[in-house]
Amino acid sequence: MKDRDHQEERMANLFGSTSRPRILSLLLSHPQQAFYQREIMYETGLSLQTVQRELQNLLRLGILKKRDYSYKLKITPEGEFQTYYGKGYIGIPSPIEQNKRHIHLLDLFLKHHDILPRRVGISIRPRFKNLLLVSPKSIIVRPLKKKFDTGFVIKADTLRTKIDRELEKWNPLANFATISKICSSATLKEAARTLAGFHKPKRIDFRAKFAVLVKRT
Repeated sequence: MKDRDHQEERMANLFGSTSRPRILSLLLSHPQQAFYQREIMYETGLSLQTVQRELQNLLRLGILKKRDYSYKLKITPEGEFQTYYGKGYIGIPSPIEQNKRHIHLLDLFLKHHDILPRRVGISIRPRFKNLLLVSPKSIIVRPLKKKFDTGFVIKADTLRTKIDRELEKWNPLANFATISKICSSATLKEAARTLAGFHKPKRIDFRAKFAVLVKRT
């Protein structure tokens, strides 16, 4: 453990940054693994902007190689996701299942903190829509709809069209239960502000974490 701390300290002194050695430590400890930018952000605790800047520096120095996974996405009839890598497809964790876990946690959080707007004293439960946005340049290989419906997988530049179509199909007057869930825009904004107020960006003391000594003059 001490050897690792000393190594990270030397790297920090060499690069003049705690961000770059942290990223390199992660990548070098998994030499056969490819990472998405957001994976690096979560693993290192750095902001996305910092990760993007440091990766560009490392790419420019020739230390890293970039592979673009955004162009070929395959979905099997069983609902499994694959991306094209090298000369073939490799399996990736299901982003849909990840979304479901996030939705479940958000639903619990809203109820626990009583953030949901109310109508006649009754909480208005939201209806969550699970969508997966991919790069507009992606090629999506889809199974037959009768085997696995992939209508929730859309290209990012079609999001507005998707929302407009959903609104066109929505008829609140056709369902009394839907009417009971309508609230004013002011009430909805207040609930959104309350939810946003719980957001607390994670702050990490990297000097203390990596035992970087600060020379006082």
